Amino acid sequence: MEYNQSSGRWEFVQTTTPVDIFTFGGDNTTLQYEDIEAIVGGIDFMVTSTLEVCFDDSFNAIAFDKESGDPYRPIVTSTSDVNNPEVCGRLPQRIYNFQEDDILIDGRLQVLVDNMRDGDQIILFNIGSVTYSNWDASVETTLNSLGISSTTINSLVDGQPVIFFGRKGDAPGTALEIISNGSADPVTEQAISLENNVSGSFTSGVIKSNRIGPVLDWTDFSFNLTEDANDTYSIKVFGIDKNGTSTDFPEFESGRSETIDVSTIDPLTYPEIELELSFSDETDLTPPQLNFWQLNYSQPPEGIVIVENKSLTTFSEGERIVKNFGFYNYSDLNFTDSLDVEVSLINQNVGSTQSSMIRIGPPVAGDSSNFTINFPSIGFGGLNSLVVNVLPNENEAYDFNNRLTLAGLIEVQADETNPVLDVTFDGRHILDGDIVSPNPMIAIRIRDENEFLFKTDTSGINVWLKLPGEESQFQRVNFSEPELNYSAASESQDLEVSYQPGQLSDGVYALRVQAEDESGNDSGTEPYEVSFEVINESTITHFYPYPNPFSTSCRFVFTLTGNEIPDQIKIQILTVSGRVVREILQSEIGPIRIGNNITEYAWDGRDEYGDQLANGVYFYKVFINSNGQGMDRRATSADGAFKNGFGKLYILR
Repeated sequence: MEYNQSSGRWEFVQTTTPVDIFTFGGDNTTLQYEDIEAIVGGIDFMVTSTLEVCFDDSFNAIAFDKESGDPYRPIVTSTSDVNNPEVCGRLPQRIYNFQEDDILIDGRLQVLVDNMRDGDQIILFNIGSVTYSNWDASVETTLNSLGISSTTINSLVDGQPVIFFGRKGDAPGTALEIISNGSADPVTEQAISLENNVSGSFTSGVIKSNRIGPVLDWTDFSFNLTEDANDTYSIKVFGIDKNGTSTDFPEFESGRSETIDVSTIDPLTYPEIELELSFSDETDLTPPQLNFWQLNYSQPPEGIVIVENKSLTTFSEGERIVKNFGFYNYSDLNFTDSLDVEVSLINQNVGSTQSSMIRIGPPVAGDSSNFTINFPSIGFGGLNSLVVNVLPNENEAYDFNNRLTLAGLIEVQADETNPVLDVTFDGRHILDGDIVSPNPMIAIRIRDENEFLFKTDTSGINVWLKLPGEESQFQRVNFSEPELNYSAASESQDLEVSYQPGQLSDGVYALRVQAEDESGNDSGTEPYEVSFEVINESTITHFYPYPNPFSTSCRFVFTLTGNEIPDQIKIQILTVSGRVVREILQSEIGPIRIGNNITEYAWDGRDEYGDQLANGVYFYKVFINSNGQGMDRRATSADGAFKNGFGKLYILR
């Protein structure tokens, strides 16, 4: 079918196939078999050196479809073309190759014509010498049915070349008859040719509508045709389901011009409809004219996904990925039910994906239903794509608007910063080899700069203790042991591990700690390691001023062992004549710990009245008591600087 814009009418498609036939009589000695031509649509169906070659001394036929104008096979008795005695020529074989017995005894020419449709055209031509004189009345009748006249048939000379171009059902004498003429050469030696066109016209056709929908409701369908007496037609309504499968509704096939109620078609099952008008007119070759067809329905609302910010957004790993979207209703109709939103975050580095489903309210006409996506960012370092898909539930016609892909719009800065490991003994940092109390409280703190990732378990945290002795090895302390406890990190505190190994015996120990943060970053390339000494005996060394001499102030350094903290300490500063010019009491000295100490108090070289002392040498003596008794003095290499418990101070300004 085609629509003629000039006439404003539907017309059957017309076809034209060019044909070119060349043959010669049986007594021609100049031309060879290779010179015979049967060219259809620019293709020569004659072959010369294959199994499909046509038999010589034969009468041949090519049938043409009256609609398409293409050569075809009205009868097929073999599924194979090769070595098929009925047909010959180039594959696919279209030349019926009849020898004398085929025509006279088997009647194959008649069978061929019987299987052609009225109006189909046919070309008949000889190859080599044909004995026309043997043809009987039945052959003549067969050829008459193709428009070939009896006069021509009866005048044929055996061996004469002939080409007939006829149509089944036409009256005798209407065919194009090409035969050799009475020229100087004998007719059996002459060559003839046909150059013409096979004209076809389709007698049936189909008009199909585009797919209509999706819709909310189907209403009715109407159409109008102008037809002739010989026209036949049928109109069909097809429902298209969501999988694209088509279903015919025969109950809606109808007559000329009326309205058909299609409201019973479920729009959820069949969101789309396709219309089809099929018709034929084999007599006049004029199709009925479709004046109009109209399908009425209720349109659904339409929406589109919108995003608040389309620029690249950066998040720290551990921070929640939060982004605001909306589903805008740009139609004049309200959505009537809530909608599901499918959201996926896709990492471009490793392809990992996380998805969630959000339900939003139905947006009214001209308004939006806003929603926020919220994903964890752990493990999604680098660029990420975000796909937002509002699942249609009201047969939206343009659901591609419901999907929005933001490629590489989310960047997560991976946590690659090492945490800080902080270890204290009884609240203080010690140097390697320092003395600590026999029952120390070891506090391990893991401080992470990432404010979004909190270490909440002990994975990756290891504590080892090495006991005194040259052969001793580090032994791992398990968190299942009561000496080792932890408190998880939170917004207000770091992860803390407390280790109280109990009452330790005298000797040098070593502690080793390795930790990692929530992202798996180690606290260092090597574990933290420190040695410490335990002395159970309660002793104290001399107090040593630092610096000495001094100009502005000095502090006092000493070492305390054991478990007990002295409850009375007094330092007296004396002149060389023995006069006490300043007493420093324990309340001024500040806190004292087991191990090495340096007083928080710094003496500024002034006397009890605040007057600055003169430069020179001064003596000092320390009085220490614990539970009303003095403490044993721990000997050191610097004890030679003391005489009768007195030390020297030098003020030098």
